[in-house]
Amino acid sequence: MKRLEKAKMMHRSNAPIWEYFEDRFHTHPNKYALLDQHSEERSKTIFNESLQSVSGGRKRAIYIHVPYCKDYCTYCYFLKKIPKGQELELFVIAVKNHIYNISKSIWAREKEFDAIYFGGGTPTTLSRNHLKDIIETIKRNLPIASDCEISTECRIGQVSLKYLEGLTQIGFNRISIGIQSFDDRVRMAIGRHLSRDELVAKLTATKKLKFKSVCADLLYPLPNQTLEIWKNDISNFLELGLHGCSVYRLNVKEGTDLWQQLSNKAITLQKSKELEYNFFTEIDRALGNDEWKRLTVVNYGRKGAKEAVYLRYQNDIRYDTLGLGPGATGQINNCLYSNTRNIDEYNNSMLFNTVPCVKVWKSNDDFIKAWRWQRLSINTYISISSDLLKASPSMERVINDLVQINLIKTNGDELVLTEQGRFWSRTISDIIQHTIVEDCIGMA
Repeated sequence: MKRLEKAKMMHRSNAPIWEYFEDRFHTHPNKYALLDQHSEERSKTIFNESLQSVSGGRKRAIYIHVPYCKDYCTYCYFLKKIPKGQELELFVIAVKNHIYNISKSIWAREKEFDAIYFGGGTPTTLSRNHLKDIIETIKRNLPIASDCEISTECRIGQVSLKYLEGLTQIGFNRISIGIQSFDDRVRMAIGRHLSRDELVAKLTATKKLKFKSVCADLLYPLPNQTLEIWKNDISNFLELGLHGCSVYRLNVKEGTDLWQQLSNKAITLQKSKELEYNFFTEIDRALGNDEWKRLTVVNYGRKGAKEAVYLRYQNDIRYDTLGLGPGATGQINNCLYSNTRNIDEYNNSMLFNTVPCVKVWKSNDDFIKAWRWQRLSINTYISISSDLLKASPSMERVINDLVQINLIKTNGDELVLTEQGRFWSRTISDIIQHTIVEDCIGMA
């Protein structure tokens, strides 16, 4: 593979680690990125067959995509819209009908769900009663574990403490808050309006509520954000004593407000792989000590705090995920699928109790087995077995190359990403994905 050959050459010449590859990917390639889709009719058949089959006891979670926001963050490229009229009420009815339809299947009744996750968009655009209605519909129609983790993403500047307290009363026990930065100038540049002091006060009050886990998102490198500001962001986060943290690299997508502002030179953004490496190592070392546990390459949990169940299931192909809402992806009995991304189509189809457009990706058992290799680039380690090596024969060469350039190391029968490997984890993930597809599916 050309990328690895170049990286080995850079390693031999003692080049800085941030120069090993051309591209540092912003997000992990998902299971579907290089796969073709079945036709709509064939997708519907495969999806329904999966629902009428038992899973053999696979653990499972529910993901609900709420594609609504009160306003947009300048950098956001996810499926979203600002609701009009009675659209939120129609969406809630559509999701409830979707739950009811799925609940009639053999698969849905087979085993309890261990986690429910509301993502977006901004799920807290929905009222407390909207969310309560959805949760109660799930509990009435699907088997839910008694200790089920129920999480939501939240823009804390748009909701009151009374609203947040209300979430704990209807069953939410985990909340993920998009902080991104504590710095006032940085926050203003990305459309966040709470000041640092207001943000800290509200987070402190939220921590006192009855959530078992209060987590935060941090983002880098942002407009006006220097390395010194980033260090202060990390210190501010640590001082709050929250339970978890997700750390993401900014992805400037064409069409977003931020992309437009940068194109028009209305704002500037410091950007280089060297700067990114410095940002990355600051947070990775700060949350890599004895008080914290590295859950994935982007998720950290305080030791002793309740582990994020949904995050664990989402990143492991051995587990099933029921995706509800427009654009939501899921996996049922190794059937990899996505709901229609057309929000109106989803809402209307479910309102009239018809099946929304579902697309199923073409995969096979060999691909599903080989995808376990992605646990190395996502969870930062993997146990090696002969079964795993057989799943993708070309992977042994890839692993040897990555060991040679110190991006992974061996630890008994485990492979572990080094600090440099964690920096390049998404690129490693892309290399692994291409290798898996070439071995198991074939690429044109």
